[in-house]
Amino acid sequence: MKKIFATEKKVLKDFQNENPSQYFSNQKKLYKRYKKNFEFNYTYLFKLPLKIFKDCDLIDFGSGTGDNTLFLAELGAKCTLVDMNPEAVKRSKKLFKFYLKKKINKQKFFVSSIFRFNLKKKFDVVQTRGALAHTENPKLAFKKCASYLKKGGIIIYGDPDKFGGFQNMLQRYIIYSLSKNKNEMINNSELLFKNDIDRSKKYSNRTRKEIITDRWIVYKQNDPNFDSVMKWFKEENISLYSSYPPTNNFSLDSHMNFPKRKLYHIKGINFINELFWMRKNKDDYNVINNLIKKNQKFCKAQKLLSKTFSDMRLDSLPPKTKINKALRNFSKSLNKIETLEEKEINSTKIFLKEVNKVIFYVDKNDLKGLKKNMKKFKYLFKGNSGIRHVDYIGIKN
Repeated sequence: MKKIFATEKKVLKDFQNENPSQYFSNQKKLYKRYKKNFEFNYTYLFKLPLKIFKDCDLIDFGSGTGDNTLFLAELGAKCTLVDMNPEAVKRSKKLFKFYLKKKINKQKFFVSSIFRFNLKKKFDVVQTRGALAHTENPKLAFKKCASYLKKGGIIIYGDPDKFGGFQNMLQRYIIYSLSKNKNEMINNSELLFKNDIDRSKKYSNRTRKEIITDRWIVYKQNDPNFDSVMKWFKEENISLYSSYPPTNNFSLDSHMNFPKRKLYHIKGINFINELFWMRKNKDDYNVINNLIKKNQKFCKAQKLLSKTFSDMRLDSLPPKTKINKALRNFSKSLNKIETLEEKEINSTKIFLKEVNKVIFYVDKNDLKGLKKNMKKFKYLFKGNSGIRHVDYIGIKN
């Protein structure tokens, strides 16, 4: 535990210097938009009807300034907020009092490490988002959080994915290798990753230093992968209910089959998603729309084949010439289809070449050469720069 607490001390120091977790809630107009976005996420992405939070007992570990918890309290949840940063807890109290008025009495606040926290109570909902990856032992931290979950209760756990956060880790490697002190780390972050910071600034109300601290300066960032999280779930007797981004594109069973198999029985099921997450640089809508446009012939051929074989009746069978034509068209279209998997392989090869160039210039300690070459990159450090956060929602069996 000595190493765990030593890491906590360093992480706490970084976050006390630049507390990065206050987004919109300190401005009423912006918070209204932020809350609406949150409600959509929990309802349609996490698949959690908001009414389940009414009168539930909820605990949030690593709650920061309360931004991720406030709207749940407004829905009627009785919240317990736990964070090791006294300043963050102070801000969360002030925030809750401003928005909740007299309902503040239903909420409790603790200044505590996750590992040192001790309360003899179980909760309907346990939430921890963006905190465990900053600990020395995320697995042990998850076990501690899950120990407060009631049977049938819901856990909402979020952190970056190991593959999705690959580019962020590469950025940390660059900054640490080319910087002699904190000021140089900040300056080099601005020099090399200005567009990335601009993008983060656009979607949050944080300062540039807060973003840099949260992404590249904070002492510890140890992201799990999907298989690790599923192992934690299994050990705590928790079943995956949903996730966002979706972690599984495969239907494992017909709804009539039994017994049902849980995802943690199949290791590596998320490897295709993680390949995509590692160098994701465009919004999903743009990727899908572009793919559809390039595959119009295939789309038309597939529609024709489907239409030809639809509404089969004894007295209305399609002529064989029509069937043969539909099959020929569909077969030809398959030869020209541009699949997402094919694009993944080709683009990942280019991505890896760009990674090797980064390593080359870092080894030469050539900051100018690195910046010059980064402008030519097609995938690395462009747009989204990977998947920064994955939320897993589980139910305690």
